[in-house]
Parts: sequence; structure tokens; C-alpha cells
Amino acid sequence: MNANSIFNHKEREHVIFDGYDYAQEAILFLCHFMGKNPKDIYAIDKTGKEITIWLACARYVSRIIARDKKRTFKEETVETISVDHDYKTNKQIDEEQKSIQSTIRKMKRTKAEKMYSNAT
Repeated sequence: MNANSIFNHKEREHVIFDGYDYAQEAILFLCHFMGKNPKDIYAIDKTGKEITIWLACARYVSRIIARDKKRTFKEETVETISVDHDYKTNKQIDEEQKSIQSTIRKMKRTKAEKMYSNAT
């Protein structure tokens, strides 16, 4: 996580990394135990081992990370991958861009709209 990612949160197209979501999940989990020591016993597992609040929190966040990772990196079979053979040449792309720019110039935009589109 980069400290600048939080300080620049008001910038346009700002992205906050997933790490902040995981930190927030840990904080929300730990809020249930305010005033207690993280080394206090949370539960005892089926083998009789004591689980601290801190370890329970770590396991909770680890499960969330694993779930997200599994969803993100879901395997695709060869049959599910679609192949698109509709490639365009650089000349076709340039022509399309010129057509778009021409259409934009014909639009009756306000001065503010023109400044906003030039800034992007």
C-alpha cells in the first residue's frame, strides 16, 4: 500500500487498493473486542488449542483474501476462452479515431465541457 494512494483520494479516477479493504475487515472484526487484549482467548479449536483474538482475526482476513483470490484467478478451460479474430490495422484505427474526433468537434459543447474533455 502506498501512502499517496490515501492522500490523493479526491483525484479523479483514484483507485484504493484491496489492501485497504482487508485492513478495514480486520478493524471491523477487532471492534467487537474493544477493551480486550489481542492475546486474550477467542475460542478453543477441536484439537484443544487456544485461539487468540489476534489469530482469529488473521484467520478471518486470510479467508477473505483466499476467497477473493479464488474468484479473481478462477481457471478457464480451453473451451471457455473465446477467440476473437477481428483484428484492425493501424490505418483502420486511425480512421476510426479521426471519425470520432470529427463527431466531437461537431457537438455543441459548453466551454466547461470542452475544458473537461481536454483535461482527460
